[in-house]
Amino acid sequence: MCKNNGHAMFGLGVTLVSLGALSAVLGIAAVAAFPADYYSRISGPIWAGVFTVITGVMGIMAGRNFNREGAPTGFTPAFLTLSIIGIFVALSQVCVSGTAVTWACFFVVDLQQSLSNAFDNIVYLYDICFLSFNS
Repeated sequence: MCKNNGHAMFGLGVTLVSLGALSAVLGIAAVAAFPADYYSRISGPIWAGVFTVITGVMGIMAGRNFNREGAPTGFTPAFLTLSIIGIFVALSQVCVSGTAVTWACFFVVDLQQSLSNAFDNIVYLYDICFLSFNS
């Protein structure tokens, strides 16, 4: 069996807590910036960030409570299980965020076309008014 003192799990736990907190903070910022957007109201980054923080805390506890003989405590299997579930949570967050970005790109293109058509209509009306007053 491989001898391990738990430093790797502790470091991974700290990393997960940091990245999970960043994800939650950015998710809160997205909800504040786009309150009417359907995808920001789902709050995928917030939920994924909270789950990642919980997994990271479990990793920190697993790293600190690792037995010196190399036998894992109860925190190690829990950390492994939460890490595997976290893969699927992260994939679902990527899917929701990717869908939101795709929708936002189509919205921006549609908005640009609408503004262009509105500008063309204003120019057309200006030409009609200008030509009718000069006649």
